[in-house]
Amino acid sequence: YWGYYLGWGRQPRTAADAEAVDEAMAEMFRWYEQGRLKPRTHATFDLADFARGLEIVESRKVIGKVVLTAGTESA
Repeated sequence: YWGYYLGWGRQPRTAADAEAVDEAMAEMFRWYEQGRLKPRTHATFDLADFARGLEIVESRKVIGKVVLTAGTESA
């Protein structure tokens, strides 16, 4: 459970947990920068159109992520 290592669990986050998470996140971002990770995006919506994005998530037909942006980009 990833949240445990971020301190979202019932036990407080330890220094060892924090270091492990920081290292894992740094490696994940390196992989992304190297093109080794390619997150799948199903749709992108402007924040003002969040209800439409939520509707497609609720439909359970999403493959990948539904992204909300603060700009004018839309699906």
